Amino acid sequence: QGGFFPNGVMGLVMAMAVIMFSFGGLELVGITAAEADNPQKSIPKATNQVIYRILIFYIGSLAILLSLYPWGKVVEGGSPFVLIFHALNSNLVA
Repeated sequence: QGGFFPNGVMGLVMAMAVIMFSFGGLELVGITAAEADNPQKSIPKATNQVIYRILIFYIGSLAILLSLYPWGKVVEGGSPFVLIFHALNSNLVA
């Protein structure tokens, strides 16, 4: 079957970089709780709003871009953002 790492440990190393970046701002929750007037109310409210912000900014923007650009033409390793600006011949984005 190929063992535990059939394609080498590079996949694990690359995943660890993403995981470390994801938890990079976690200590800010404690700092924010100390600074907030009512942390019992404001911290859960802000935490719950993260889900909606992810849906709007990440999933929503990808849905809009993929509705403008054929999803079958998006190649692996390519960004739909770059592809849509390239298709529009836009020089605004480097």
